[in-house]
Amino acid sequence: MVYSVNVSDDKVHVDCIDSISHKPIRYICNNCILAIPQFITNRLLSQVNKPSGKATFSYAPWMVANITLKEFKDRKGAPLSWDNVFYDSKSLGYVNANHQHENSFHEKRVITYYLPLTDSDPVTERKKLYETDAQYWKNHIINDLSQMHPDIDKSIENIDIWRWGHGMVRPIPGFIWSDERKNARHNIDHKIFFAHSDLSGISIFEEAFYHGTRAAKELLNKL
Repeated sequence: MVYSVNVSDDKVHVDCIDSISHKPIRYICNNCILAIPQFITNRLLSQVNKPSGKATFSYAPWMVANITLKEFKDRKGAPLSWDNVFYDSKSLGYVNANHQHENSFHEKRVITYYLPLTDSDPVTERKKLYETDAQYWKNHIINDLSQMHPDIDKSIENIDIWRWGHGMVRPIPGFIWSDERKNARHNIDHKIFFAHSDLSGISIFEEAFYHGTRAAKELLNKL
């Protein structure tokens, strides 16, 4: 577990805690890439090593749940898709987590449910997320899913809930085209390079992939 990354004596010092021995370890390297969210980057770097210009990265809280079903009956109409979105719901619906399994028949099925918390500002919603117990969210999930699958509560075997306080970066007005966002991707002394979908201001795979390859090329060009 990394707790500090900084440039010192023309080297990058990466300080960690070994998860098995619980002892501190320091890795000393010529360069490194930090492919992590900005709110973590700001905690790892010292004030001296932080990039110039402070970008205002805003994060939306999410509640995510994996739901194990002992049986799952498709309704009339379109068959079960990978991504299933509700017409009238604050949630993003659910994805079929078994969709890449080789077997077409599944004795049990797992679906993953996604709910962004957007009723108020992120700080208020984040506080609500952490103060609300699991039973509240289980009831919410069942009520929401019942719109599409009226008897789904009879099929649910287990609900595993994950409260994601900083789930995704929010593209607040003006942020994507701001100098602050662009400055956040600049490397530190050609030693520490940055990659993450955060740096585009939107959390999608394509942006994460782009910044990963961009950071790798920038590092290679400095070797």
